[in-house]
Amino acid sequence: RRAGSSVLALVERLACRLADRVITVHEPYREELEQNGVPGSKLSVIMNSADPEVIRRARSSAPESRAGEEFVVAYHGTLNEGYGVDLLIQAIALLRRAGLDTNAMILGEGDALSDLRALARNLEVDDLCRFNGTYLPHVDALAAVRQADCGVIPNKPSRLNRFALSSKLFEYVELGIPAIVSALPTLMRHFSQDEVRLFTPGDEVELADAIRWVREYRDLA
Repeated sequence: RRAGSSVLALVERLACRLADRVITVHEPYREELEQNGVPGSKLSVIMNSADPEVIRRARSSAPESRAGEEFVVAYHGTLNEGYGVDLLIQAIALLRRAGLDTNAMILGEGDALSDLRALARNLEVDDLCRFNGTYLPHVDALAAVRQADCGVIPNKPSRLNRFALSSKLFEYVELGIPAIVSALPTLMRHFSQDEVRLFTPGDEVELADAIRWVREYRDLA
């Protein structure tokens, strides 16, 4: 793994040296590249963001969340070990033990899908964790997410994730649903505790507490 990282770092330095312009997706990445020797004059930031037309179509094709019915937490995107969907399933199990059955809408696919389904079965929350098992067209995915009560960004702490700024977070915000977010450095550079509900990365107990808080204070959330 270290050898692979060293090779990638070398490729990055060479590519940036040869390039006339280096475009990155947020300010922390720009700062990291400059610290690694890329001249600031070469660097530009063009952020990932929600597509306004996709958001408009998703809003027009689905109602907002159904207040008073079952509580639904949404995750949409790639399912792999680092993105922390297993933490969401563990949080759902903790809430069930506390008498607060909470549904997880998990849209997408990836190499962790079968393990996540097995985890839900082992924790006896497979009836609450609803996997669609595949990627949906973007508008369809966001139309489904719009009907949830909140969205979650459960990224685990890792060297790669410290720079993660998931576009799904911007989509939750644009769709008008509360967001529960792993308190990783780049995410915290863009959103504060007054704007999203933060929890300690990798901590399923704090994630469960955050979901409980959104359930209890929906209007404030």
